[in-house]
Amino acid sequence: MHSGRYYTRRGISTTTVVDVKMDLKQYLEVQTREIERHKWIESEKAGRDLGMDAVIDWIVKYADSFCDHFIQERSQDLTD
Repeated sequence: MHSGRYYTRRGISTTTVVDVKMDLKQYLEVQTREIERHKWIESEKAGRDLGMDAVIDWIVKYADSFCDHFIQERSQDLTD
């Protein structure tokens, strides 16, 4: 394994390239589930499929905090 760096919103973290790929895959999977969940809930409230409007709503309202939370959890996992 080669060590590498990836950039987070809070700076640079050193990890292996494999870990970065795993983190990205996991991040995207969890993020997609959260977006789909938000889309479903908001569409149910509206009584119609909101589609991309609900996706954009999630991005505007929750994407930053989701990213921060994911990075924080990953950092704790690495130190444990």
